Amino acid sequence: MNHSITRMTRAVRSDVGSGWWDEYYIANCIGSQYVIRNYLAPGESTSWELAGVTVVAKKRSNRTGVPKAAETWTYNFSCDAFQVTVRSVWHRGDLLTPLKTHTRVVKVLPDTEEARQSYNSWLRAIAAI
Repeated sequence: MNHSITRMTRAVRSDVGSGWWDEYYIANCIGSQYVIRNYLAPGESTSWELAGVTVVAKKRSNRTGVPKAAETWTYNFSCDAFQVTVRSVWHRGDLLTPLKTHTRVVKVLPDTEEARQSYNSWLRAIAAI
């Protein structure tokens, strides 16, 4: 396994707790980053339909430690099988790096492996991962 992925895995487990993290977390974060960067450029709060999933974007107040010119957004992906919230920070027209810190899945409802797996399947179906 790549050392950076191993470090990210350890960080995620300590950050979100062992009950929330599972084998889908990192892939779902990476797939979410791809979808947001390629399909959901920052702009006005709005909603889209993307391959059977409703996506609602809302601008939020910035997190600490990001440049003043950055914009923090949440993206809510929802359908019958899941509701996933991803927080993302944009800066100068692109996602702020490091992506593992600034664009990540922050909530999955229902909080079940099935919901995370369903989101993962959707991401794979649209070739995001």
